[in-house]
Order: sequence, then structure tokens, then C-alpha cells
Amino acid sequence: MTLRFGVINNAPILRMELPNLARVAMVHKTLLTLYDLQFCVDRVVRALSAATEEVDAKFSRYREIAAAAMKMETSVLTAILKSDFFDPDNIVDCEIAALCFRSL
Repeated sequence: MTLRFGVINNAPILRMELPNLARVAMVHKTLLTLYDLQFCVDRVVRALSAATEEVDAKFSRYREIAAAAMKMETSVLTAILKSDFFDPDNIVDCEIAALCFRSL
């Protein structure tokens, strides 16, 4: 990782670079705030990791339901909503159905 220091609009800037991967620039205050919030950031990452696993599992199952519905030439969204797997009280289920399968 390469660290570079500079100034943009009279604000001190820290620029972190990972060759061929990423480049991030931020003001000094933002860097200190991120450091102060490191435990919060760690918690958010853990929460998102768990949610990602749930979304992956549900999406895979809904993809199977969608493939079966398309073979039978029925509505994919209706097949998902009527499946035993769909839980209308689960936000992930509702978002996947609405955002991924509503147009099929």
C-alpha cells in the first residue's frame, strides 16, 4: 500500500493506493473518524456478511423456482410468492421478489 499526502481546496488529504486494486482519498478528519468508529465498522461488516449469506441462499432457491416456473410457462413472481419457501414477513424475501423477479 502506498500513502500519499496532499492538499485539495486547502484541506489536507491522505490518499491510500493498492496497486491495480483500489485508491481512496480522504481528509484527515474523516480518517480519524473512521479510526474512532473501527468497532462500529467491524460490526457492520459482520452484519453484512451474515446478510450476504442469507441473500445468497435465498436467491439460489428462488432462481430454482424461477427456472421451474419458466419451464412450465407460468409467472415467475407468482410461483415465488406462492412457494412454501417465501416468507412475506422476511424483508430479504420481499426485496428479492420485488427487485429481482418482478419483471419475469
